[in-house]
Amino acid sequence: FLFTMFGAYRLTQFSDQLLTPEFLVTPDSTNYSPETALAHMEKHAEKVTDGFFNAGFTQYRWWVLTNLSPTEKSWLEIANPHINDIRIYEEENGKWKQTYVSGDYYPYKQRVFDDPDFWYPIQPKQQRILMRVDKKGESLNIPLRMIRESALAPYLANRNFFHGIFLGWIILLLMLNAFLWISLKDHIHLFYILYVACSVCWIIAQWGIGFRFFWPEWTDFTGKARPFFSNISYIFLLELTARFFTIPNTQPRYTKAIRWIQALLIISSVGLLITDYQNSSTLLRYIFLTSMNFIWIGAAILIILFIAKSYQKQKTLSLFFLAAIGFFGLYVILLLLSQYNLGGPWMFFTNVYGAPVGFLGESTILSFGLSQRYNVYKKEKEMVTQA
Repeated sequence: FLFTMFGAYRLTQFSDQLLTPEFLVTPDSTNYSPETALAHMEKHAEKVTDGFFNAGFTQYRWWVLTNLSPTEKSWLEIANPHINDIRIYEEENGKWKQTYVSGDYYPYKQRVFDDPDFWYPIQPKQQRILMRVDKKGESLNIPLRMIRESALAPYLANRNFFHGIFLGWIILLLMLNAFLWISLKDHIHLFYILYVACSVCWIIAQWGIGFRFFWPEWTDFTGKARPFFSNISYIFLLELTARFFTIPNTQPRYTKAIRWIQALLIISSVGLLITDYQNSSTLLRYIFLTSMNFIWIGAAILIILFIAKSYQKQKTLSLFFLAAIGFFGLYVILLLLSQYNLGGPWMFFTNVYGAPVGFLGESTILSFGLSQRYNVYKKEKEMVTQA
């Protein structure tokens, strides 16, 4: 686990091969043309020096201007696969010409480079790049990186290596619990498998891998995928909580509250699927995503209360579950913070690798906790036999 976390951290660090260009940003509050946006940025733009800008929830498009002068052919990476619409302009004879259009509103094949992130080729010369980035009604962050073409393959290989470690470890946990479910006939392992599977679907949607491999033409689902899979994984996590402790029917009040939150999550998931999310208003998206944040936080608080209620009678199981939820809660808090106007390299790490690293720790501890339940069962059976 520590090896994986360190490897993920190293991937976000910068070297002479991976640079973070300075750039200017300004909100597009009145539908600027490229020329108007440039004139406005010369007076009112915000300067970003560390290569990462976080607008938080935004109701505007944003314009980005950067000056680049690579010494050899390079690639500009916009390391956020969830931008709805991105347009890039270059100067040509004193005018700005649109040279790139992409985003998750368009089929995946429209991307210049076969990768979940957005890549734009940069020639070895001095040039200004102007971008219009659209993610109205949602949380927007703009991480810019520039990498030499000769260093691109090793960089992508290291990132894919981390993805492979993560998915391989998760598959091992799923196989272990599938074996326990088949051999012990305890349905809690089925709910663990469903929870982990849905969480992994959320993570591959977060990485943009889902859009790349599983729904490259289904552009409407791309914006829905992360909140949808998050909802479904919470439903199974709550069910896992209700079944984890071995003393049945001792928390009827908390179990009833779990059913209410599960019902809210199911209703919101169905509503999300049947809504024309891509063409919905900025305000509607903001209200929906904000309300989902409150439901997810409420679910996490309920899980903690459930653990506290069970602690007196089942301390060992409670501590296992609390340790697992500790990892879970940490990455949920960081992820929620990343949706607001906070910047810095740590926020980029949180957006890209915080969820998988936190989930890796949580699912592993939880898997050991499920095994520990059988020791508790054994001791309880021995006490009953002696009685």
